[in-house]
Amino acid sequence: MSARQLAGSSFKESSSINPDFVKERTASSCDAKELAIIVGEETLHQRRKFVESLIKDNPHFNDWDRYHQDHTQIFEAAIRRHCEWVKIKQQNNLSVEEGNLIYSVFLNDLSFGIHDAMFVPTIRRLANDQQRSKWLPLAENYEILGSYAQTELGHGTYLNGLETTATFDQETQEFVLNTPTISSMKWWPGSLGVVVNHAVVLAQLIVNGQRIGPQAFLVQIRDRETHQPLPGCHPGDIGPKWGFNGATNGYLRLDHVRIPRDQMLSKYLEVTSSGQLVSHGNPKVTYGTMIEMRCNLVADSANLLNKAVTIAIRYSVARRQGTIDASQGEVQILDYQSQQDKLFPLLATSYCFSFVAQSLMQMYKSSESAIQQGDFSKLPELHALSCGLKALLGDVMSKGCNTCRFSCGGHGYMLASGLPWLYERGSVINTVEGEKSPIFLQTARSLVKILGNPQAANLSEGAFTQYLLRPVTLKWQPRVRGQVRNPDNVTGAFRHRAQRLVMRAADRVATLMKEGHSQARSWNESQVFLVQCAQAHVELYCVEVFFDKLSTLHDASKGNREALHRLALLFALHMIRTDTGDFSEDGFASREQLSWVNDEYFSLLKELRPDALSLVDGFDNSDFTLHSVLGCFDGNVYQRLYESTKLEPKNQKVVPDVFHKYLGPFMKGQSKL
Repeated sequence: MSARQLAGSSFKESSSINPDFVKERTASSCDAKELAIIVGEETLHQRRKFVESLIKDNPHFNDWDRYHQDHTQIFEAAIRRHCEWVKIKQQNNLSVEEGNLIYSVFLNDLSFGIHDAMFVPTIRRLANDQQRSKWLPLAENYEILGSYAQTELGHGTYLNGLETTATFDQETQEFVLNTPTISSMKWWPGSLGVVVNHAVVLAQLIVNGQRIGPQAFLVQIRDRETHQPLPGCHPGDIGPKWGFNGATNGYLRLDHVRIPRDQMLSKYLEVTSSGQLVSHGNPKVTYGTMIEMRCNLVADSANLLNKAVTIAIRYSVARRQGTIDASQGEVQILDYQSQQDKLFPLLATSYCFSFVAQSLMQMYKSSESAIQQGDFSKLPELHALSCGLKALLGDVMSKGCNTCRFSCGGHGYMLASGLPWLYERGSVINTVEGEKSPIFLQTARSLVKILGNPQAANLSEGAFTQYLLRPVTLKWQPRVRGQVRNPDNVTGAFRHRAQRLVMRAADRVATLMKEGHSQARSWNESQVFLVQCAQAHVELYCVEVFFDKLSTLHDASKGNREALHRLALLFALHMIRTDTGDFSEDGFASREQLSWVNDEYFSLLKELRPDALSLVDGFDNSDFTLHSVLGCFDGNVYQRLYESTKLEPKNQKVVPDVFHKYLGPFMKGQSKL
């Protein structure tokens, strides 16, 4: 049997279902198919399944050796795969949205994803009509391949600190791009190392000796026929990383590279032939590509976490170990309270994050639509919220994937479980844009600004941050234990916490400034408080989105509505239990009320146990998508674990050289005979 056939036996869906899985699904009150539509949004869910059908049986997407490839094999497979995907998109006339679904359906490297995710969208967003007519057809048809070069070796999220310069030469009508120091070279852009021949380069615009700020420039870096670097361009690969080695992250040094004046993307800011600056809108739209990317990363975080939770809960249903009642034999490990305490909050979080990702994307689309009409009022809140949600979801997801790995014991440590892979993927998302604190601080800056001058903040109608301007509730409302399950009471607790922590952070900054410290120094000395308030703000958003989603499910089955309500409560009560000090230190919640939270939390664990398997089935992750011997739909984990060992090259042939070269002589040398 070939390796591909062996792989098929390890990962194809089986007609034989683990009896425990049959029992669990039969007894559940949830309808997994309906849940899949609720979680995935019906139209998007159908498109996602269609995209999966296009690649499931395609040999280029046969991931049979995913866990056994070296870096060269990973790189070449990623290029072959992406070229094949472009053919599939074109043959099926897929929309941009449908085409981008590949990144949530197929969790392995595609070589030039940055072209689809950032290069093309930046041209669409920032190019003027003339530039769009020239460059978009080339980019959309993949006649050129591009990257998005923002991050430098010495600068990441601090865009005003970027050192790459683009100086306007009026005499030649060109921009001269230069990376004057080692720290100014572009570092990390995806696909830049080996694959692309163009890049959107963010550089400090300099006109008539005046530094204007970061702008986007379209730069060709390699010859389209020979793929050799052009004069003055020095690209390369930054080397092996923990993961995503098919993406060839790169570096780029620019030595006084000249480009025509019309290659500064000029929809919102133009440099005329005489060196005059002409503004056509809000210059902050330059950062719109990063906002879109954050929205996608939020969705990716939800996607990765629900896959990890699916694997962990399915394995916990299949795995029997130990006894609770000796007369009933060994129990499923999901029956242990400690296992439920690990996994059920993550199950609830996965559902919440799915709804949050939907909500954020809707906000993004609404903002983009308004911007096209010249209305930029929604942009500040979108920026602040997308920053905070990217930081929160990336961090929770990454830690959650690792918790799922731990929850599967030793088997979760095997690559074939799929969990180390998901943790590695999650860590990439958690790394993009840098460590979470600077990103949270961007959210905090917006919140403090609103409190300091509500009129100047110019909040758009219906802005989520309006809650900051409402009166603060001093005491939590529940009077008996059951009232901590009331959604209004739950959201009220999170609203109070967010208001209080934002006000505390703002007061600290103001107090330090009154004491004579500079604004920058005062901000630095308040950073821990500012990060805390930003996190509280986005956690409030998550809680409200979850409960708001429940209010729209009038047509859903009773079993699903009740299960989702329990999950929303568990999500919120778990966070209250985790951060009790935030809710009690000012006397808002009493000790007795927090004891009720504890009691209801453990009650919810029990109530959710019968529906746990059906709830992860609701994520509709196929075996092809999960690629996990522990998380397969049929629950036959031990058979699949054993079959996966047949893919190991050391088990497919004898390795006599190792014996004759090392082991044989060694053992003979130890002989005393």
